[in-house]
Amino acid sequence: MNKNNFQLSTVSHQPRKFRVLRAICSVLLLALSVVPLSAQSNVVLRNSGAMYVGGDASSTGLYIQGDFAAHGASDIEHPGKTVLTGDFINNTTGTSKVFTSTSTGRSGVFEFRAEKIQQIKASASKSDNYILFPYTVIINNKDSILMASTAAANMKNIVFTRGKLVLDSEVSVADESRHAHLWLEDGAAPVANTDSKSNIQVNFAIGNREGRLVGFTTPFETLYADYFFFNFLSIPSELNLFSDGKGNEMWNTNPNRVLKAGEGYILGQVLVPYNEDQYYIGHLDPKWAGAKKTDMTRNKFVFNRHWQKNKSFGNYVTAVNRFTGEKLVNEDVKLTLQHGYNYFGNPFMVPLDLSDLITGNRSDWGINGGDVNKNYYILAKGATGKSDDAGFTFQFNATYLVGQAEGSTAQYPPGRNHLIAPMQMFVIQNKGPQQSNFTIPRKKRTHGDISFFRSALPEEPHDELLIETRDTKTGGFDRLCVVFRPEGSYEATDPYDAEKLFNRTGGVNQIYTRSSDGKLLTTNVLPATTSRLPFYFEPSLEVQEVELEATRIESLRSVSNVVLEDTKTNKKVDLMRESLYRFTSYPGDKPTRFILHFTSVVTGEEEIAGSASWHAIYQNGVTTLYGIDDKSMGETVSLYNTKGQFIAKTKVTGNTLQIKRHLPIGVYFINLRGQTIKLVVND
Repeated sequence: MNKNNFQLSTVSHQPRKFRVLRAICSVLLLALSVVPLSAQSNVVLRNSGAMYVGGDASSTGLYIQGDFAAHGASDIEHPGKTVLTGDFINNTTGTSKVFTSTSTGRSGVFEFRAEKIQQIKASASKSDNYILFPYTVIINNKDSILMASTAAANMKNIVFTRGKLVLDSEVSVADESRHAHLWLEDGAAPVANTDSKSNIQVNFAIGNREGRLVGFTTPFETLYADYFFFNFLSIPSELNLFSDGKGNEMWNTNPNRVLKAGEGYILGQVLVPYNEDQYYIGHLDPKWAGAKKTDMTRNKFVFNRHWQKNKSFGNYVTAVNRFTGEKLVNEDVKLTLQHGYNYFGNPFMVPLDLSDLITGNRSDWGINGGDVNKNYYILAKGATGKSDDAGFTFQFNATYLVGQAEGSTAQYPPGRNHLIAPMQMFVIQNKGPQQSNFTIPRKKRTHGDISFFRSALPEEPHDELLIETRDTKTGGFDRLCVVFRPEGSYEATDPYDAEKLFNRTGGVNQIYTRSSDGKLLTTNVLPATTSRLPFYFEPSLEVQEVELEATRIESLRSVSNVVLEDTKTNKKVDLMRESLYRFTSYPGDKPTRFILHFTSVVTGEEEIAGSASWHAIYQNGVTTLYGIDDKSMGETVSLYNTKGQFIAKTKVTGNTLQIKRHLPIGVYFINLRGQTIKLVVND
């Protein structure tokens, strides 16, 4: 038998299974005799059925010089040892696993052995077709074993002879990333780095665009903040999304600050300005002196201390455990549940099931009593930020997806079954006292095809009005955001609104709006035809002067005028002409003090005909389509009149699309992928 293909050894006490193996091998050799090896893409063993690898686990039972591909209903019983020199490709289907799930079937050894990078690839479902590797996996590679972002696997005893195991990540769509999933089984030794060896690396892809906000937690027990230099890094707290309330606003990142597994953090990509050569001086921690902006991470973070050490700024971390803290988490994570909003994250490299948090069965989470809200929040794609040129003033737009249960089945986000991706930050609210035994339980890990939510590429803000209040005496500050979109509603049931996070100290004024169903909102997304919006002003506990300012007025397209009405003084202010309004706040003021009045310029409206998942609106000679899904990319959009005459055609290139064509008064139809809506133009 040609060693260039594979070597086999068997044992005599399994004759029936050996016959199965011989039959498969015969088919394989026949295929190789008629198909040139060059046409096999280096796959020298393709398995799609029952197979047995026997022998002594200390000696090689199956040697594969090239790639191994598992297809269909692969079912390998593996008490022996396999050595693979190429890539491992999982193309199984249904609920099939490459290796059998029995303890005997997985009792052997699988060794990756090569002088170049080997990959673990998959086109199969992470929910059903994850790889159950034999209980001992040997990493014996001059470079690394790269587990692709599409792959998922269970491992137990991982033995590192040479090289490292890399869990890769990639940007999958505009607002999501995909991570390789690794489940460490019961009794698995922690996968860790040491001062002398780099065993494990976790990649974290977020794309390359300034202004993105990403909520995350570390994939290791501890991680030092030097990975994030030149990027904004925040420790949120129950009081503030961008500060821990103790002066630790982290745009001046201390490289020796320790990030801990399960705690949530906010990463702002390149929010802090800098000069041509040195790290920005205004917020520079002295420990960063000499760091070069060319070493800044912009697209994919590589969490591996040995890689970081080779960067020009890599020696700024002086802690003795800077290597050994980089250890994959394989036990419950204990944290404190503060009063107010708590920012946590999934510390495991497989999805985490949050269902219990919203159903009330919370004993595994260490939650006592009913004061914890039955929902959670995920920082979503609308989350963006920027700073002024000096880097001392920051503006943030934090929007959330809300996970909740209504009755027994309703939930949001739909289709995710309350699974949180590895490293994903989530927020829960505790209305009661502090609890010290909060636990992120290891037993709530699961497999699933769940992507990491992050912000999409930020667009220039449009149809967004910011109302900001500043207390001239205490220095308190608050903000609300009003956004006009065709998909907006007056209820708080859409994913675009963000609920108000209150400061309960009573020392500052606070503003918010209300949805029609009573939710208190700090971001309110409304239809473009909205003409009136009350907003609420809760005064502080002392008399003081307050400045109210309207910003982003220049972005408004759907309204031609904004008027602020102060019902206490009976004053009306045209915010388009005078954006700053000063008034006096008294502790006894009623919160229902202010009303915003809008004059709409929208000249068209849509009527849905059928079940289109997207929306359209016409104004100022432009027809804009919103909410186009990724499946429609490259498809043709057709605009035609009631006589069937085509007015315009164009291709979909993004989730929004504009057709710049003046339309006379009348009725029109827009078609995309068989879905048609009727567009009524009134003037």
